[in-house]
Amino acid sequence: MATDQPSVKNPDRTPRLAILLGALMLMWPAFYNGWPLVFSDTGAFMFKALEISPIWDKPVAYAAFLHALSWRFSYWPAAFAQCLIIAHLVWLALRVLGLTSRPWYIATMIVLAAGSAAPWFVAQLMPDFLAPAMTIAVMLLAFADDLLSRRERWWLAFLIMLAAASHLAHLALLLGLLLVVLPCRSRLGLRFWPSGRAVAALFLPCLAAVGLIVSSNAVMHGQVTLSPYGAVFPLARQLATGPAKMWLEKNCPGAQVRLCGRIDQLVVDRNSDRVLWDRNSPLFADGDETVIMPDVRKILFGTLSEFPLEVGRGAARDTAEQFIMVRIGDALVPDHLPITVLNNLEKHLPRREAEAFRASRQFNGRLDLVPHFHMAHYAVLALSGLILLGAVLAGPGLLAPFWGMVLVTGLSLFGNAFICGVLSGPHDRYQARMIWLLPMLAMIALALIRQKMRSDARARR
Repeated sequence: MATDQPSVKNPDRTPRLAILLGALMLMWPAFYNGWPLVFSDTGAFMFKALEISPIWDKPVAYAAFLHALSWRFSYWPAAFAQCLIIAHLVWLALRVLGLTSRPWYIATMIVLAAGSAAPWFVAQLMPDFLAPAMTIAVMLLAFADDLLSRRERWWLAFLIMLAAASHLAHLALLLGLLLVVLPCRSRLGLRFWPSGRAVAALFLPCLAAVGLIVSSNAVMHGQVTLSPYGAVFPLARQLATGPAKMWLEKNCPGAQVRLCGRIDQLVVDRNSDRVLWDRNSPLFADGDETVIMPDVRKILFGTLSEFPLEVGRGAARDTAEQFIMVRIGDALVPDHLPITVLNNLEKHLPRREAEAFRASRQFNGRLDLVPHFHMAHYAVLALSGLILLGAVLAGPGLLAPFWGMVLVTGLSLFGNAFICGVLSGPHDRYQARMIWLLPMLAMIALALIRQKMRSDARARR
């Protein structure tokens, strides 16, 4: 496998206008909607940012990001900043491989904007856009750090920290990537970094994210921990899929947990959302998450120790199912938005913001383009798979950093499916937010194959 890298660190000045145009392309769903896209969880981030009030299941980093870019004036700057971040990361991914053609970058952004899930998540006020952003940042720092300036390396490190601190699933994904990418770096013929750069590039952002999460939980919840109440999610999954109910049936009433008296109310239908969020859920019949946590840990650890095969089979099934669930739209529904989002806008922002949100297509259930967009989405994914297969066949002539990007993307897609599918249950939005990395890689592969064919033609002459 070839290991040559582009020889010039900064082969071209950053094309600011092209990146700005790319960001505006990604913004089109927000323009079409009439307001940045949201999800019911968006309201919790607004609430935490605007009222400095702890929400039991969400870290504070993304809430601070929203607040810093809205300042109780408008959330449009936050949405645009998200699109700008992604547009710049795509440019960096192309540039480190010597693909500095502005037309090719614009073509890549057109493909992503018109035929991938990227704009639907990047233009949405949710930390979901940070998962693929973190993946790109890791692939660049791990396999192309010599082609980045010091400022770019620290910018990517900051994005990794922000992503990991914004969602525990991102942090878990980052830890998994770090365990694999550094050993694989030498396998691709690339030298190991000096230890100082390795720490600065990847490990310090990880440690900083952990420190931020733990310190914020200590201040806001009075607990020095990564997640005071996060065990509720995997328990809900085990209750919905069966193993936790099996443990209760085996150990009650001697287990002395509140759910022993409500075993008959537990429905094994694989729908953990019902266990978590239904008002009549037997899990919360005796109180909120602060009351039930001792029972949660006891049931969860007991289930894992006494029914490991059942838990393992369920985890494999959930991972496989989550891996292929990439449909767009389940995060774009109007459900609960009057309570979760509109109330916060009316309370904290100028009236025009609440009025614009109330008139948006999403709020009124009129995002009519979403069903039609799926045809382009699936077609682009299929074509991307064929292009990447062609890249595998042409592999000996492609650059080593490209294969590092392929490795990190594959690991991220699998890790994301495992973490989200097993802990929260399969949902389309979890994998759809990441899957647009494949069309991006396909456009890179297409450019590299084209470049190789031209080089081979010149060599024959």
